Amino acid sequence: MNRGHTTPVHPGEVLRDELEEIELTQTALANHIGVLPETIHEICRGRRGISPDMAMKLSQALGGRPQFWLNLQMNWELSQLDAKAFECIPLIDEQYKVKSHCRIGIQFFDAPRQIMGCQDPVPALCFTSLGKI
Repeated sequence: MNRGHTTPVHPGEVLRDELEEIELTQTALANHIGVLPETIHEICRGRRGISPDMAMKLSQALGGRPQFWLNLQMNWELSQLDAKAFECIPLIDEQYKVKSHCRIGIQFFDAPRQIMGCQDPVPALCFTSLGKI
């Protein structure tokens, strides 16, 4: 068995396959779990995602755990993101340690952020009274 990289699929595709396998219509499932048929149709067509509420309903009706449906949804959503759009966010390291002084509950990082060309320091909450700095 090859357990290499797999391409995530929309959870609606999995639901559609499951319903076909057990020979249950989308409308019958919708009536069984108390949702509008359009809701199940939209999920099966990939136009709507799986909420925690829907994951519970599906797991109760079809068996399994709600985490199965939520993991499918999360993996699908992550696969739809463009990782390059987030490359401008730098890793937090030593250069971002907070200065020891505090003004009116706000203090500033030592290094400016380079996000969207902004050179201003980024304010951070001051927890000196709580002993957090």
